[in-house]
Amino acid sequence: MIKLVPEKMLFVGMMMVIATIMTIVFVSYLQSKKIQDVSKRVSLATEVLYHSEKVLANTMLNETGSREFALTGSVVLLDPLNKSQAVVYKELAELRRLAADNITLQHRIDSISFYTTRQIEFSARRVTARREKGFEAASALSN
Repeated sequence: MIKLVPEKMLFVGMMMVIATIMTIVFVSYLQSKKIQDVSKRVSLATEVLYHSEKVLANTMLNETGSREFALTGSVVLLDPLNKSQAVVYKELAELRRLAADNITLQHRIDSISFYTTRQIEFSARRVTARREKGFEAASALSN
């Protein structure tokens, strides 16, 4: 039978405590890295949502502006319409920048961009119809 001397028992006990502490530190480090990664993803998602909402809001402003112009013919309404269009394209560019390394998100942004561009082009056609052919032509486009 092996006889354990108190010094050896103390040494083995200290080694076990040191190994346990090192394991805890290593696991804590790994968890910290995971938390940082999740935090970055949440931050990206928040930014993407913010810019997507700005695209939606300004697309709606653009549509509303073109409808108002079609109804009234008031040139004053074209300035907000043009500003909203510029904001939409600026926000789409920002979304593309945010999604530079995420292919799935890039596809979604391409889809948003496609439909948003179609809506802005339709608004431009409505404005052109009102300017060149009057209320009736713009009204026919709206239906």
